[in-house]
Amino acid sequence: MNDFSEVFGYDELKEYIHEMVLSGKIKNAYMFVGDEGSGKRTIAKRFAKTIQCETVEKKLEDHTAVISDIVPCDKCHSCLQAMSGNNPDIITIDRLEGKKSISVEEIRDKLINDVVIKPYACKYKVYIVVGAEHMTIEAQNCNP
Repeated sequence: MNDFSEVFGYDELKEYIHEMVLSGKIKNAYMFVGDEGSGKRTIAKRFAKTIQCETVEKKLEDHTAVISDIVPCDKCHSCLQAMSGNNPDIITIDRLEGKKSISVEEIRDKLINDVVIKPYACKYKVYIVVGAEHMTIEAQNCNP
C-alpha cells in the first residue's frame, strides 16, 4: 500500500505531510514521536518514499499535483528502491543487533560523514534514526 491508510490516527499529521509536500515547503528535519508500535517508523518511511517518488516530483514540477497525488507510485525507480530497502538517498540508522544503544561511532559513520555528500539520485537525502531515544549522550552531541 502506498498511502498512509494503514496507519490509524495521526490524521492531522498525514494531512500536514500532504500539504507540505504539495506546497514544496519541506523542512530539513522532522521528529515523529509516539508510543512503541504507534506507526512512527511507517510514517517516516512513507514520508521519505513520497518526497523521493519521481511521479510525485514530476507532478509537482508540472504544477498539476493535487493532494490526492501526494502518494508514492510504487512503480518508479526510486519507489522500487525504497520498497526493497536499497534507495541510496534513504538512510536508516538503528541500533546494531544485540546493542542497547546507538553509539557515537554509528552516528558519525552513517550520518555526520555522509550528510555532506549530495543525494545520489533523488532531490532529497533522508535519514531515519529509529529509536533515537537510545542514542548515547555522546551520539546525541557528536560533532564531525
